[in-house]
Amino acid sequence: ASEQTDLLALSLADSILMDTDASPLKKALLKSGYCAQADSSLDLEMSEAPFTIVCKGCHADGARQLRDYLFSSLEEIIAHPFSPEKIEAALHQLEFDRTEIGAEGIPFGLTLFFRSALPKQHGVEPENALLIHSLFNDLRARVTQPDFLPNVIRKYLLDNPHSVLLTMLPDPQLDQEEAAEERKKLDVIRAKMTDAEAEAIVRQSKHLAQFQEEQEGQSLDCLPKVTLADVPRKTIDIPLHKEKVRHLEVFHTECFTNQILYADLVFDLPDFSAEELPLVSLFSRVFTDLGCGGRNYEKNLELLEACTGGADANLSLHPTYPDSNQCKPSFSIRIKALKHNIKRLFELLGDFAQGVDFDDEERLKEWLLQHAIELQNRLTKNALNYAVQMGLSAHSSPSFVYNAWYGLPYYHAVKEWIKNVDWIDHLKKIQQQILQGSARLILSCEKEQMEEIRKHNFYSLPEKLSQKISSPWTGDYELPSVSSHARLIASPVAFTAQVLLTCNYAERDGALLVLAADLLDNVVLHTEIREKGGAYGSGAVYTPAIGNYYLYSYRDPNLSKTLVTFQSALKRIANGDFDEEDLLEAKLGVIQTLDTPIPPSSRAMTAYSWERIGRTKEARQQFREAILEATVDQVADAVNRRLQGQNWATFSFLGEELYEKEKGKIPFEFPSFSV
Repeated sequence: ASEQTDLLALSLADSILMDTDASPLKKALLKSGYCAQADSSLDLEMSEAPFTIVCKGCHADGARQLRDYLFSSLEEIIAHPFSPEKIEAALHQLEFDRTEIGAEGIPFGLTLFFRSALPKQHGVEPENALLIHSLFNDLRARVTQPDFLPNVIRKYLLDNPHSVLLTMLPDPQLDQEEAAEERKKLDVIRAKMTDAEAEAIVRQSKHLAQFQEEQEGQSLDCLPKVTLADVPRKTIDIPLHKEKVRHLEVFHTECFTNQILYADLVFDLPDFSAEELPLVSLFSRVFTDLGCGGRNYEKNLELLEACTGGADANLSLHPTYPDSNQCKPSFSIRIKALKHNIKRLFELLGDFAQGVDFDDEERLKEWLLQHAIELQNRLTKNALNYAVQMGLSAHSSPSFVYNAWYGLPYYHAVKEWIKNVDWIDHLKKIQQQILQGSARLILSCEKEQMEEIRKHNFYSLPEKLSQKISSPWTGDYELPSVSSHARLIASPVAFTAQVLLTCNYAERDGALLVLAADLLDNVVLHTEIREKGGAYGSGAVYTPAIGNYYLYSYRDPNLSKTLVTFQSALKRIANGDFDEEDLLEAKLGVIQTLDTPIPPSSRAMTAYSWERIGRTKEARQQFREAILEATVDQVADAVNRRLQGQNWATFSFLGEELYEKEKGKIPFEFPSFSV
């Protein structure tokens, strides 16, 4: 970590070699037949930064051949000089990443702190880790030497003896083997213990439980704290300017962006059948990874690397206010770029708006295989989300659509698509339906950038957009009937959710139920399920935009005990078994969420979303005031009426052994199915 220039050079090499599917090393690995997915990482927070290449979807006995192929590919790659265009594109990406405010998902001040404090721990001058432009200027001078980057790759990768090859194979018996090994170790330990020693452990366990109970009632009044007097009464508002350029509506928020322009081109979704919804999700995921504007996917990815900070496509539901069972869903294309690349950004937006290349069947099949492996590898990680979405899909049209886009229906559809290519023609049709609809342009940028964009008449983007009208979205779907059940996965722990549809943001109880979620989590669930039950996480979540409510636990060694805790937690809050201090903490927690600083990249889109769904400043202010003015009795009454004693549905993803152990303790029918 002390060699900041070398680390930056190695980061540059990593970017050139592995950033996209068109990068030389990643492309070679994907085309090799030895793996279906390849990624790399460089951990700059360690004193000796490790560089890792992870290949997935490999043959069990092909690890050494893959390693040999990797190194021979590197030798071949560095035998030819990197083009100045590739080097400049990679430098552009690195410089963009270090310049962008909030790019890492945390406050920018904390980002700067971590960049400096972590190297400081390793004996590096902290200010050196904060350098951006001077380091890049130095690196730009070095990379003009043809052998500079090849020497970096040779020194740190090819000729580095400090490497290790790890092969990880799936083992369906692993859970049982680990449990048996643990049982064996415990039996050995117990056999060596006297009865007195065993009794001492039991007493110690009881003392721990007693200590935990005592800590719950410990007074924290001696600590400094924020009070409601410190909370602003006014809700956050973001100015949103609107203008029309020919037939294109443009929404703009002026803010400091550190010379970056954020542009979202938003299309209204037309009506789709229930069977088409997973395909719409696939369309949005693959969209920016294909060729467009007469360029194949490799050239397009290279252009994006060279001129932008990245492009992606997203689907959004936009449940309306106050009727949350209706929504105004959209498909959006987002591109961000530094100010000197604004023209290229608009050209790329125009190219995307005219459609991407769905005739490249080889690329589509390659991408889908990578995607399928990623979904399979993340099955356990996504298990809680799948459980929640499955349960909520039966309650409202927006939740049904969201489950089709991101839940198990999509997971199963991908597994089927791997077997044939019929889906490609469907994607072409979906593209035509979406991109011929009405579009809006949402911009976050500084005043000078906006003036420059207007001066150039939005770089002819309006002329490239269709003015046809697609069939309007109705969201008229027959909702499924879903009952409580378990899904068996390869996991020794459970991912569990109890779900319910209740009132939404528009009703006064909405503010009270937001507070109840915080109280359920901090007053009961955290202590009982995490601290005492041993789960990795638990909590309560309320989505006021739709009215979805769910209690959850994940990586939980229990099931029946957790379900009992869910209901006892509801009863406790419904009975008002919490005090003013608990409610104050809940209010501060909710207000903190509402007042979390919105990064420049999201300001215009956030304000546009409020306008799109009809959530006015007055409605948001009313919601805020209801939170600040809520009383213990009001929250308890709302929980008693809206949550306590309701027909909650239960869904759990867990291993078969844990299910067999727990199913007899569950007081309702709880069948199991495979994923």
